[in-house]
Amino acid sequence: MSGFEWMDERIGVEGIIHGVSLIPRQIAWRKKEYSVVSTGRQWEEDGEIHIMLELSDTARMEVGFSCKKGWRAIKYWSPPTAMA
Repeated sequence: MSGFEWMDERIGVEGIIHGVSLIPRQIAWRKKEYSVVSTGRQWEEDGEIHIMLELSDTARMEVGFSCKKGWRAIKYWSPPTAMA
């Protein structure tokens, strides 16, 4: 992975609920839209659900959801850069 960034930014999320799991399909963040290619680990921490995502540009993101805060980006790993 290239760069890593901590954040606490509101994001828009479209997705589905499957059983007890939240499955994001689209992310709206920083005036861009991203498809979610895959979802990884999902856990609860301090009353918030956390989910690891891989986005369409190969970046990775940890997102969180709570009734108080809504959806937010927590961590972001930028896409790998090509080696010259």
